[in-house]
Amino acid sequence: MKFSLILNSRNRPDHLQIFLTSVINTTKDIEDIEVIIGLDKDDPSLIDSLNVLNKYKFVNYLVQNRPINPNSSLTRLGLLSIAPYLFVLNDDTRLVTHSWDVLAWHTLSAYATRLSDDICYGRTIDQSIDKDKDGKYCAFPILPKKTIDILGFIVPPAFPGLGGDVAIYRIFEKIGRIVDIPLIIEHTMHQTLEQVINPDQTALEMRQNTYRHNTNWNTFPIDDYVFKLEDYIYKTQHLNYLNSIGCISENFSSL
Repeated sequence: MKFSLILNSRNRPDHLQIFLTSVINTTKDIEDIEVIIGLDKDDPSLIDSLNVLNKYKFVNYLVQNRPINPNSSLTRLGLLSIAPYLFVLNDDTRLVTHSWDVLAWHTLSAYATRLSDDICYGRTIDQSIDKDKDGKYCAFPILPKKTIDILGFIVPPAFPGLGGDVAIYRIFEKIGRIVDIPLIIEHTMHQTLEQVINPDQTALEMRQNTYRHNTNWNTFPIDDYVFKLEDYIYKTQHLNYLNSIGCISENFSSL
């Protein structure tokens, strides 16, 4: 197993079907991936969504009380993963790049080998949103699962709606660990970050939560999280060096 695709879904069985069809059509080695989806117990379309998901052996799902914070749900889903990398997605996305799994694995593995650790942010391409952000924004990153162990989340739970993806990007950008993966994703309900095509109730609620909470993703404090990542990188690289010369340091052996 190499990648876990994690996403929440509410009242969108048709979008789920489109998403999963795109996964099948673009993934070269389906046995190397799993999809983990968070569903709400009070979802009016829960039965329809389950009927879609139960058709696929590579799909797992968690039916839960509706989380106040969907980003907390993503972390919960990430903890269920058995893969080293988490691909954070939405239920209104569609994978476009064929053999994306081979491309992403090759890119991330080469990066990890060069740096002696696997702490990096895989920046993919969202056709609809990224074009407005000069390549400095990524809506759907691929992150190492150990991000949760180090930071306590995969996307900051301080954001109950939109914006958490910007904050996690800023954290990895600060430590210079952005790696570009030419993997294209279509965000089916968007034309730009601010223009939603025919927004459904789920999209409207996400935006309402965003503006009600009013957390600024561009000024969200990241220094503590940057320190945690830098500390992990230093200890990991030091341990790797000691191992390479046949030495073991008790101070770092617990990593």
